[in-house]
Amino acid sequence: MLSGNLPQAFLVQLAGMLLGARYTPLHPLGSLSDHLFILDDAEIDLVVFDPRMYAERAHALGESGRVRNLLSLGPADSGDDLLALTGVEDDSPLDVVPSSSDIAGIFYTGGTTGVPKGVVHTHAEVWYTNMLAASQLDWPTENTLLVCTPISHAGGWLITPALIRNGSAVLVDRFDPHEFLNLVEAFRITATFLVPTQIYGLLDALDTSRADISSLEVIFYGAAPMSVERLREGIDRLGPVFAGGYGQTEAGISLLSLPRRDLDPAVPGRLATCGKPVAGVVMRVVRESGAEADVGEVGELCLRGPMVMSGYWKRDEATAYALRDGWLHTDDMGFVDEHGFLTLVDRRKDMIISGGFNVYPSEVEAALAELAEVKECAVIGVPDDHWGEAVHAFVVLRDTAELSEAEVIDHVRERKGPVNTPKRVHFRTALPLTPIGKLDKKALRAARQEGA
Repeated sequence: MLSGNLPQAFLVQLAGMLLGARYTPLHPLGSLSDHLFILDDAEIDLVVFDPRMYAERAHALGESGRVRNLLSLGPADSGDDLLALTGVEDDSPLDVVPSSSDIAGIFYTGGTTGVPKGVVHTHAEVWYTNMLAASQLDWPTENTLLVCTPISHAGGWLITPALIRNGSAVLVDRFDPHEFLNLVEAFRITATFLVPTQIYGLLDALDTSRADISSLEVIFYGAAPMSVERLREGIDRLGPVFAGGYGQTEAGISLLSLPRRDLDPAVPGRLATCGKPVAGVVMRVVRESGAEADVGEVGELCLRGPMVMSGYWKRDEATAYALRDGWLHTDDMGFVDEHGFLTLVDRRKDMIISGGFNVYPSEVEAALAELAEVKECAVIGVPDDHWGEAVHAFVVLRDTAELSEAEVIDHVRERKGPVNTPKRVHFRTALPLTPIGKLDKKALRAARQEGA
């Protein structure tokens, strides 16, 4: 499936699964080479595409010889028009072909860090993920869901739970903060999902919008770390509408939940947490040795439950490593506080080792975000002959704000000590983002290697 946020695309996904086909979404902003790799790797023989946005890409996929069949969601120069074909079909019930242990979909992850891996989920795992999201997330009483992130990713996984709860969904292809506010008013939206960078844009747009967004009760956020200071700003300006959580392609979107009632700015550290495991999910934080970490001790987050993937498609070694000892090893590092709330500090691969000490970029970023002049920030490790890795910070300032490198360095040194203090601060007008709005640290590292 290669589509924008069309209702027909969502229905094709469900129909394909019902008929026993394996569903695989192609990233809506992925490269041709990535798409061709996935077609080969997942052994795809039918591509359904959105001709409004992907007619040219679909033609290239067809010309490649990698796929036997193309169906378009409307008139197009390539493939057959699936919507026209539906007019000659009757509406008799379809027989449910697959069993609960059959593969429902293969979902690719890891494209920003290396060769994408296909995450295999059975029908039972998909069903359980939907039930968890419908029953355990902090939904409003009346559900009108606005989906403005790609339905191939987290936003799309909220549609079925919203419908299960007798709700409805409004789909738009992309996020624009002013359009978002107008849509909330027009459709009386009660719930949505946004990644942190979209929330930052939304907060910046509030000053110039007169839209009535009083219907908006819940903004689910996730997929990337959220700035504590900007979350605090959001609560101050919009009220207690934010609900956090944690998910992963390998195990679904609703593994941990931080409902609105628990997101209390008055509780120290609470705004930085991801919440607690939902019903049916078991969580451990473990040391390198595999022993369970103490309260407050950083270790790797491990999860267990019926929503965990069956494995990686055609990658037995990667599967064995990720699912060793009967747990899903997430590669996310964090700690559990005395109340059972999990706080993530970073991906294991993002951790910086400087002078023999572990530096977690998210902790440095939190300190940077305390500066009123800072709009966005990111921290990476850069190879260094003396330190092994040196901490480098990238900072985007608010409009008209001024801040020197020395002021930034002094602030972090005072808040976090010398080990965490950046050796260099790079001021930029914007930070690179992945196609779904996550901060792209791979691009930052590449820019540093090129001297940009």
